[in-house]
Amino acid sequence: MVPTSGRATYYVSYKREAFIQIKLPKYSLPKDLHIVSTDGKQVFAAVQEWNQNDTYNLYLSDTRGIYFTLAMENVKTTRGVTGNQMLDLYE
Repeated sequence: MVPTSGRATYYVSYKREAFIQIKLPKYSLPKDLHIVSTDGKQVFAAVQEWNQNDTYNLYLSDTRGIYFTLAMENVKTTRGVTGNQMLDLYE
């Protein structure tokens, strides 16, 4: 992640190649991003948009981890013991 003009920009490196900025859909305005899984030759990411407080949108990438598409919207989170937001997912 590299902050630019108040917005975070996220980068990925596929098989140790040069870093490339990830491509979320143009309507996405992420304020927080967590990698959930890198299994199955894809990246599964939880993204909290600027308009979300206790929900995340889940995105699935192409095989290089660059282009992401929305997989599930408004997944509810819970507060952990330390106050952190937690997202429970099961395969």
